[in-house]
Amino acid sequence: MANADHLDLLRQGVEAWNAWREKEPSVRPDLSGTDLSFKNFRKANFGGVDFRGANLVWVDFSEVDLREANLIEAHLRRADLREADLSRSDLRRANLSVADLRKAKLGSADLKLANLVDARLDRADLTGAKLWETQREGWSIKCVTCQHAFWDREDKDPIVYGEGEFERIFADKPRIVLRYPGGMSPVDLLALPLIVERLQAEHPGSVLQVRSVQNEAGAASVTITVEDLEGRSAEAFGQELMRLQIELKCIANERDRLDSILREGIFRMASALAQPRQRQEIHVHGPSAIEGPTMSRDTYNVSGQAGAVAPRAHAHDNTFQQVQGGVDLAKLAEELGRLRAAMKGEATGTREQDKAIGAVADAEEAAAKGDGQAALGYLKSAGKWALGVAEKIGVAVATEALKRAM
Repeated sequence: MANADHLDLLRQGVEAWNAWREKEPSVRPDLSGTDLSFKNFRKANFGGVDFRGANLVWVDFSEVDLREANLIEAHLRRADLREADLSRSDLRRANLSVADLRKAKLGSADLKLANLVDARLDRADLTGAKLWETQREGWSIKCVTCQHAFWDREDKDPIVYGEGEFERIFADKPRIVLRYPGGMSPVDLLALPLIVERLQAEHPGSVLQVRSVQNEAGAASVTITVEDLEGRSAEAFGQELMRLQIELKCIANERDRLDSILREGIFRMASALAQPRQRQEIHVHGPSAIEGPTMSRDTYNVSGQAGAVAPRAHAHDNTFQQVQGGVDLAKLAEELGRLRAAMKGEATGTREQDKAIGAVADAEEAAAKGDGQAALGYLKSAGKWALGVAEKIGVAVATEALKRAM
């Protein structure tokens, strides 16, 4: 619980608080569990303050000194933390969703298990930050500074990044959202993966992935991420996104085109089933869930990939990924972990080796999440040294993946 005297001092205003902190620099104020939501503490000196579990929703902490502050499990949703100094602060399990952290100093901050969903970190400094198991969907990291960061639980394995590399790897991909005001019919659900497959073939310079399908009472939405494979300018890629969005909406709303796509998909499935002595295997890596009503009498024949099938079904955060040759992504992730450890043991400290180790670590994470395309993309930059080490230690799946990526 918060110290009552410290709370009384804070209620006197920022100037009185800062004056007291200047006179008593050795005191570590205790404001744990306090509800300070919607308050304005701009430019306050909160260095070393204990804010554990405090409710700081919508608080104005802009230009605040929060160095070495204890913010474990603090609620900072929508907090204004622009230009705040959070260096070496403890933000484990803190809720920073939709928080404004533009130009914030987060050097060596502990953000393990923190919620950074839709947070804005443009031009923030994340060098040395500890990011194990952070939630980062929708975060903005434009022009972020990060020379190295820790992704392991024990903070013993720093990953080094060149200029702009952190943003390039971890920036949230552009999203296209299709909305169905009246909900998704079974035809819509069946056609969705086939639509994405067709557009992928027509736009080989982009990677389309269905991230979520939400079909609830009265409305539904589908979120599709798009990744640029050709290094186009922002303007050129923006035009590509606009074209894809228009095409997706047109196909989804035109019943004749949907019927044509479904007939084509059913024909391909029938042709495949007619082939003698052929067996199709479906490998599911990682957690998978199907939610919705019991399907006792309904029959759904799906050709392609589907995240959810049935009225009001819901599939969230699924990545539909096909990797040529049926790579076992779980096995790949395990072997990449061994490869990364071996590379660290043989490394002599060159920048190229650090980048290769980082690329393998990123590929390991992507494979563990079931994203084969991203894993191969990262392995493409791992280089021949990584391949040589892989062949040396005998990790067959990782070796094959490296060869394919190159």
